[in-house]
Amino acid sequence: MRPLSAEQRKLLDRLLDRQGIGRGDARITRAADNGPELPLSFAQQRIWYLNRMLPQETMYNVAGAARLRGDLDVEVMRRCLVEIVRRHEVLRTTYHPAPGGKGGVQRVNGVPDLALPVVDLRDLRGPAQETAVGEYCARETSRPFDLENDLMLRPVLLRLADDEHLMILCQHHVATDGWSLNILIREVGALYGAFSAGEESPLEPLALQYGDFAAWQRDYLTPEKMDQELEYWKDRLHETRLVDAATGLPRPTVLTWDGGTLHYRMPAELVSGLTRLAEAERATPYMALVAAYSVVLARWSGQDDIIIGCPIAGRTRGEIAPLIGCFLNELPLRLNLKGDPTYRELLGQARDVCLGAYDHQDVPFEKIVEEVNPERDAMSHAPLVRHQLGLHNEPKYRIDLPGVSFEVATLSTNTARFDLEVDLTVEDDGDISGMVYYSTDLYREDVVQRMLDRLTTVVAGAIDNPDSTVWRLPLLGEAEHQTITTELAGTPAEAVPGTAPDTVHALVEAWADRTPDAVAVFDRGTPWTYRELDVRANRLAYWLRHLGVGVDKPVPVVLPPSALRLVAILAVLKAGGTAVPVNPAHRGADVRAVLADTTAKLVLTDGDTLLDPALKLAEADASIRMLALDTVGERIEDYPADRPEPVATPQDLAVLSYAKKISGTPAGLGSTHAGVAHRLTWMSERFPLRPGEGVLPRDRAALDASPWDLLWPLTAGATLVVADGVPATV
Repeated sequence: MRPLSAEQRKLLDRLLDRQGIGRGDARITRAADNGPELPLSFAQQRIWYLNRMLPQETMYNVAGAARLRGDLDVEVMRRCLVEIVRRHEVLRTTYHPAPGGKGGVQRVNGVPDLALPVVDLRDLRGPAQETAVGEYCARETSRPFDLENDLMLRPVLLRLADDEHLMILCQHHVATDGWSLNILIREVGALYGAFSAGEESPLEPLALQYGDFAAWQRDYLTPEKMDQELEYWKDRLHETRLVDAATGLPRPTVLTWDGGTLHYRMPAELVSGLTRLAEAERATPYMALVAAYSVVLARWSGQDDIIIGCPIAGRTRGEIAPLIGCFLNELPLRLNLKGDPTYRELLGQARDVCLGAYDHQDVPFEKIVEEVNPERDAMSHAPLVRHQLGLHNEPKYRIDLPGVSFEVATLSTNTARFDLEVDLTVEDDGDISGMVYYSTDLYREDVVQRMLDRLTTVVAGAIDNPDSTVWRLPLLGEAEHQTITTELAGTPAEAVPGTAPDTVHALVEAWADRTPDAVAVFDRGTPWTYRELDVRANRLAYWLRHLGVGVDKPVPVVLPPSALRLVAILAVLKAGGTAVPVNPAHRGADVRAVLADTTAKLVLTDGDTLLDPALKLAEADASIRMLALDTVGERIEDYPADRPEPVATPQDLAVLSYAKKISGTPAGLGSTHAGVAHRLTWMSERFPLRPGEGVLPRDRAALDASPWDLLWPLTAGATLVVADGVPATV
């Protein structure tokens, strides 16, 4: 056997650490007698602080359900749970402010006479019983824990039939994690068999308790060691910013913790291909998934600096492997997609980033945040990390109860701790599957589903062509691509009712797909093809999303009729925003009144318009950012050429028009995508245009600069001719 290289040895060490097989340094021992109180671990401290601020929130409830079929002995099951609570002190520990009010402490309490309430639902049948089960599950998972008084394990047994039960197990994250759930299942299996036979517990006594780990962690991470480890994180996370992925909904001023869940599965054949690719690059499947997920987030946000949260098991030492408790830590993984790397190059980067993070995983996440001091966002649940990706590698235990089958499932608590959390496990059949938790304040379910579909498609594309640049990897699956191609194949006039594109920019994109090299705009002697117009608008749309433009966000476009004005309007729509066309030839006071009425924080214009003394745009609210598009061509080139993922729906506002002179309070008229698309389609049918036919817009002095006249030719494949436009350099 050939010896391992230094790099392979390092990778093996990290993998052993993640499996809980430590290397023996700084072993954990029983804590000295510190009286009735012990310090909190760093992970517990983060959760405890949040619970103190939001005691009624349930985002740290962890719930599961076990379906039991057969002749269940309820008293024996209760005794099993009592023994587990006796063995694991953390389950009967309560959490209190430390004397003096600085931080928190944990107190281990005596062994309780744990109750196992039984709710009899045998009188209900079919849908009525299913409804009742759903209500009980929701009630239990949404009931907050009192950390100063409650047990950290709350069981309820639903009796569905004489030989069928559903046991709901609800815990608080301060005392458990994913690894711990498998320990609990394994111990239930061992104890139920023994107690049913009248035997004593077959489980070995625990040498350590969670409180011993918490005390050890505080001693181990001395200020000197902490500072040394933090140097790595300060270097890695210098000048980071939050990933602002398009979510389909505007980001509210204050986020709730409300969440939804979806199930995700990646088929075994893809997992096998991804594993082979990862191994060829001396990486793991998780590293390959991190690379793929970063591609999806980059393409979704238009950003090339991506942060992904990695939940690490934290069981780097073998002596804590059998303990129930919260050992989890969060590692921020930063990937750089600048320079259009290939997927293979990005995978190598993900490998190095993960290995470096594993090597410095002892530093608590909250300490990283304190030192790095990233871009703060009061609208985020957690600083630095908005998107998390986990792939569980903890051992899975199968239990075989005498006369009873035992099937475990995760229960949703309808909460979300991140914008998007992907929680996956490798299954016995080779699939990768799991739950995806998303903030319902930010995401519609269909948007999350599309993101997950994109992840699968990116993985498939990377397997097929790992040397493709990441910005060119396919995002659409074959079936979805075929559907879109079919829908966009005909002109608006030929489209079957109900199947034509129902957003404004999609009408133009249809012609960019069908006749990409046809001239879309002839602007002061300069031809712009449909492809050029589409690509320029795509790049600008990504930047606008970066700047915060999203659904129902108005963006005034103060530009004269020109190709540049069309690029700006289309980019706003592609970004999900609402375009507010404003004619710069109108009175300056009216233009400024429109800007004030929209309460927009971003205005798209050009240098000449911005400096026009008649408009006095510089005198507008200082909080408004004036973006002169003819001066930022190179900056926009940094963004992808492909289309950003659509977020606007037909019911969202597309255009806000101020068609008349303003007297008194300004009033804009909003039009939805469906309404504008219908009007443009009607115009194409009522006044048919042939592809390539030139159209000169009417010279109108309306305050809204006649957006219909500019867009109409482009929805019919014709050419807009601008006689006196301005040079466009976007």
